[in-house]
Amino acid sequence: MSRIKKDEELLEKFERIISLSELLSECYGPSGNLVAIDKRDGELIFTSDGMKILESLKDSDPLFGFMFGAAKAMDEYVGDYTKTTIILIGQLLKNSLELENAGLAPQTIIDGYSMAMDRVARCLRSLVVKLSFDGENLAKISRTIIQSRGVMGKDANLLANLSSQAVLKIVEEIDGKKVAKEENIKISSYDSGELHKSRLISGVVSKPAYGEEKLNPVSPRIVENARIAFINSPIEVVKPKTKHRILVKDPSHFLTLSLDEIESVNRIVSRLKEIGANAVISSRRIDALPVYLLGINNIMAVRNVPAEDLERMARATGGKISAVSELSEDDLGECERVEWKRLIPDGEPHLFLEGCPKRSVSLLILGASIQIEEAVNDAVKNLCLVTNDGMRVVPGGLASEIEILMDLKKFSRKAEGKKSMAIEAFAKSVEFLIDSLLKNSVSDTESIKARLISRHVKGEKFIGFDCEKEKIADTKREGILEPFKAKLLSFITAYETARTLLRIDKILNKK
Repeated sequence: MSRIKKDEELLEKFERIISLSELLSECYGPSGNLVAIDKRDGELIFTSDGMKILESLKDSDPLFGFMFGAAKAMDEYVGDYTKTTIILIGQLLKNSLELENAGLAPQTIIDGYSMAMDRVARCLRSLVVKLSFDGENLAKISRTIIQSRGVMGKDANLLANLSSQAVLKIVEEIDGKKVAKEENIKISSYDSGELHKSRLISGVVSKPAYGEEKLNPVSPRIVENARIAFINSPIEVVKPKTKHRILVKDPSHFLTLSLDEIESVNRIVSRLKEIGANAVISSRRIDALPVYLLGINNIMAVRNVPAEDLERMARATGGKISAVSELSEDDLGECERVEWKRLIPDGEPHLFLEGCPKRSVSLLILGASIQIEEAVNDAVKNLCLVTNDGMRVVPGGLASEIEILMDLKKFSRKAEGKKSMAIEAFAKSVEFLIDSLLKNSVSDTESIKARLISRHVKGEKFIGFDCEKEKIADTKREGILEPFKAKLLSFITAYETARTLLRIDKILNKK
């Protein structure tokens, strides 16, 4: 069957993806530019986060929506490398169009890209270094991720240490393997306060919708040796179930109604005392009367806690969330202390659950910009990923990309037929990544790239570029290291997405 050229509409869509790729290339690396996103409410956000940029565009074109889905899967699993993935997708598409214009069929390009991807995976595996699991190595990996977000110097060191300590505290051994569950680390960022006062808390910290100052003053502010009932149903005063008017002929009728209401709440309080609870935390409403009656019985009442935080608290304390009518003693969670505290003077109170029996920590980042918030979230995701992958890392600072580029070029010269052109096109896409980061970091891009390639030709595979010091460095010695799995997944996701787009195009061409 003869090959039919793409229609203009499809070409235009591909060009938009290529343009997005080149836009993101200007944001690539620690020194990349910021993009202004105009939110629907008129607020401007300045970010270099590839996920946020793509999210702002996903509704403008179905293919952007498809790209967003690929990027979202990457972001949720890895928390970083979104820009790398999208840039690669765009460049692979751009180079495929050039190859089609040169006479190659889409399937030939796909086959060549598949061969190239196999070489990329093989090359990355040859670069793997397996580190010992300790705070120092975790901090090195974390620092690399944080610096890639443009956070440098003492701020990067502080955040790297906090994120690495967070992972150390929640890691557990299952079947002889270290396992770090990201769900056991809560990251809370605040634009108030000072960054150097950020801290790690063993336990859970939450900011309910209503702070303790909104509750009755008799409700305890501190509970030691807490036994906590977690509920997802309201504690409300039972009102008469009637739509009819009630004719009150005697003032004592008011008292009768009030006593009935008090009795309905007292039954709940008695039940909580019976099972041994001294704190009740709810994601729903607790009326003022129940709060008061709980308080005079020395039971702390906390209402309107975010549902996600309630689940985290139950998990950390070994408790179970249930309706108030179904509570049993076995449902109670336990911790050493529950207390209302302020993170900063005159700040809003937060609820602290400390001394929890299960592995759970809260990372409180004060004075955080959007850039810092994104950096810490990415760092924690990557540290959990690399821990669960047995601490396998590859050299950062473009050292891995240089090795991949050299290997693909060498492989393309040995490959037979037109597929060698597709392999060369894949290499060209990787080279675009290298050029983009160097262009955003230094003025003498070509000189630095030539020197890096020269060192790699000599077998110095860990030589890369230190973006903070703006010089060539031994990435292994300097601790510029990236999770192997994250790096590999960014290439796989880019390849699979580009291949899917090319196959869709092939099906369309047959019609």
